[in-house]
Order: sequence, then C-alpha cells, then structure tokens
Amino acid sequence: MAVTVSNIANMVLFLAKVYASYESKSLAVIASTLDSLLNLLSEFIMWFTAYAMKKPNQYRYLIGKKRMQLVGIIVFASVMASLGLQILLESDRQLISKIAPYTIN
Repeated sequence: MAVTVSNIANMVLFLAKVYASYESKSLAVIASTLDSLLNLLSEFIMWFTAYAMKKPNQYRYLIGKKRMQLVGIIVFASVMASLGLQILLESDRQLISKIAPYTIN
C-alpha cells in the first residue's frame, strides 16, 4: 500500500511540476520536473524487473532472471545520464546566447 501511495504522490508531483515548467519556462524547474520523471521511471523499472524475476521460464532463460535488476539499473543510469547531459547542454546554450561579445571601440 505504501508503494502505491508513493507512486500516486510522485505522479501528482510530476504533473504539478509539468504545469510549473510550462508556465515558468525556467531551466531549474524543468530540471526538477525531469528529476520527478526519472523517479517515476526508476520505480517502473524496479517494478518491472521484480515482476520479470518472479516469472521464471527455464526453457527460455536457463540460468533464470536474477540479473534483470542489474539490466534495469543500467538502462535507468543511461537514461539519467543522457537527460542530465541534455540539461547541461541546454543551459550552456542559453548562457552563451545571453552573453554579448565585448566590442572595442
């Protein structure tokens, strides 16, 4: 029950942050929204891997599915790294576009 309540609270928080991101267009709020999205994604990945590990199929997976959780963590880490890199690149782009070059008269 606690996991379900946590998932619902995270979904409500994510939707509120999506609205705040749309209204403010602030990179800090957008980064926080992406963090909430990653929380939801990590919960889904952990749920899916736990579900997959509970349903063994000896004919298809001879050694079992004990490493499914590791695969889920690797997938989540790669998504998290790519989103973090995208936020850094966008913030650098906005900073560079707002800095006017010095002109010598």
